[in-house]
Amino acid sequence: MADPTAENLAPCPELDISAYADSFDRVDNIIDVTRSFLRSATASGNPHVILVSSAMVYGAWPNSPVPISEDAAVRPVPSFGFAVACANAEALVESWRTEVPGRSATVLRPVPVVNPERPSRLVSALADALGGEAVSASVAAQFLHEDDLESAKELARRLRPDAVLNVAPDGAILGERLHELSPHTLPVALPIWARSFVDAARWRFLNGPVPPGLREYARHSWHVSNERARALGWRAVVSNEEAFVEGSNAPWSEAISPKRRQEIALAGSVAAVLAVLSVVVRVVRRRR
Repeated sequence: MADPTAENLAPCPELDISAYADSFDRVDNIIDVTRSFLRSATASGNPHVILVSSAMVYGAWPNSPVPISEDAAVRPVPSFGFAVACANAEALVESWRTEVPGRSATVLRPVPVVNPERPSRLVSALADALGGEAVSASVAAQFLHEDDLESAKELARRLRPDAVLNVAPDGAILGERLHELSPHTLPVALPIWARSFVDAARWRFLNGPVPPGLREYARHSWHVSNERARALGWRAVVSNEEAFVEGSNAPWSEAISPKRRQEIALAGSVAAVLAVLSVVVRVVRRRR
């Protein structure tokens, strides 16, 4: 699967669309950028490309395998634009790869990426979504430190495997522990219909924090296997829990008492709902 002579080759074209994860409103750019990238690769005559996509292309479904291997079907949640765009970009790369004999491609599928020095809108939104689900939810979540993604890219540049590789730390953060770490945990879980309504209203009128479709990734496990990447010699240095804590500002929430965290979370949720209702009332009055 890996080419032992790749180290002696010139650098190959590389595109990281995982960097668009925080641009919930501009996912159409992903397809345009991918097409331009492939045109450039064709013009250069390089037979190998590297695409950094996202593990969110697997979607989050009640019947998802645990863990999810690279052979699993690509079926992103239709209402989450970023995951759909990544799946479409992968399809473009696969079409390019099979169009001409001798071409190859490495597709990396990282779980949500954390950079402690640059807060991630996606990770924050996931933390908010995860904090609002039931404590007993059997959810398994994974988070990847940016340094570990970079080491996976280095491996792809060096070995150039013609393959898809999941990129994630070993294991996952499960159920109640996920709630303990989330800075957005509610003292009680709202019904699914209520959470969906609040999410939609907050996104429509306040631009956040949970975009359409993302909450499905907090309701169902999409725990991916990293065995294929490990077989090539890659392994994450930072654990899921360490990455999540750094990326979701959990240290602040852990510094205060559990009771106070609950009070702050509940007050914030009540304020958000009241703000949404206020906006809705103003809109209705203007239309009369």
